[in-house]
Amino acid sequence: MTTEKSRRPTRPKTSQAINPPKVAYDIFAPYYDKYMKHVDYDRWTDKILQLYAMHTRKQLHDILELACGTAQISSRLVRLGYNVTASDRSAEMLNYAAQKEYKPQLLQADMTSPLPQNSFELAILVFDSINYLTESSDLTVLFNNVETALKEDGLFIFDISTYHNSRENFDDYLNVDEEKDYLLIHRANFIPELMLQKTHLTIFQKSDNHYIRLEEEHRQRVYFVNEILAECAKSHLDCAGIYSLVYDRNLLKTNTHKLDRQYSRLFFVLKKL
Repeated sequence: MTTEKSRRPTRPKTSQAINPPKVAYDIFAPYYDKYMKHVDYDRWTDKILQLYAMHTRKQLHDILELACGTAQISSRLVRLGYNVTASDRSAEMLNYAAQKEYKPQLLQADMTSPLPQNSFELAILVFDSINYLTESSDLTVLFNNVETALKEDGLFIFDISTYHNSRENFDDYLNVDEEKDYLLIHRANFIPELMLQKTHLTIFQKSDNHYIRLEEEHRQRVYFVNEILAECAKSHLDCAGIYSLVYDRNLLKTNTHKLDRQYSRLFFVLKKL
């Protein structure tokens, strides 16, 4: 996936331009929720709310989710009574998000799009979506925009897929998911000299008595923890904690080399200064 460009948020439209350009996840969108059915979304939602409660006593009302996909997390937060705004670059993913029973306010926007000022106690960016920003300069824009969008003492919680995850779990990776009406082939490779994770999806969709072949490629930058912390230091967001999905212990003071090579996924909690 190429680096995302900044553009102003817009609401998803019911009618699209003729043959609009496809972005990552447009083709994958109809298959995404079924392919990700193994994910414990309730656990992720609990983790986010737990991290929020650990780092502030400020009552939580308004939440922003960037790169929300099909709104699996946002819809759960809405169900819990929070006021949630959720955005994604892919119009197709937003179409499926709009079908959720507990639907957040949906906007079509990139991760680096400008955001409303002083509007949220919490901003989230999960499922290693931040790795899709392949240039450090995009992290700078993201952090600055989120800082603007947060209310005083607001938190930004996001996770990264680590060097360990790419090296151990997604280098020369192959998975085949076969369903009644389609076959999905997921291939992935890690290019360490570029710190780039490449994912290629091939889908054979059944149509009458034949199959239609669809393909989509994703690119993710693998960031070392020190790189993330360096970007935080340039912003008005202070890194208050680093956590794994499994444990509650704050890993912020742990050797970053160990974090890069021991954990597959890390959560960062940034606080507006």
